[in-house]
Amino acid sequence: SDDQLVLPLLMAMCSHDCSPNAFWSLHGEKIELRAGQDISEGEEVTISYLGAGDLCLPSLERQRRLQVTKDFLCSCQRCSSLWDDVRVFVCPRCQGMARAQKLATCVGPFVALGPTVEA
Repeated sequence: SDDQLVLPLLMAMCSHDCSPNAFWSLHGEKIELRAGQDISEGEEVTISYLGAGDLCLPSLERQRRLQVTKDFLCSCQRCSSLWDDVRVFVCPRCQGMARAQKLATCVGPFVALGPTVEA
């Protein structure tokens, strides 16, 4: 029917990544695909199957949403990393930046990313 959006073949062939190198937008009846960074010849063009706000969620939540809505478990570099890149905060001890380790339950391991001081 006229109210359905049909994705062009090029868009349907783009893989998902939580750190995509391209982005799409809709302009009337046209879909525009733009590089968000330099893409080398032969490099895969990736887009996010999630909305921009969802890309700011912790990896376990992004994976859950993709599993529920797209029926796959994301294993991109961001989701596969031991460290959760959206859970960054200032360490109360050394004032350096710290990232939380991805665990099902929090047990408190942190890695300092800035200056540290001995206890």
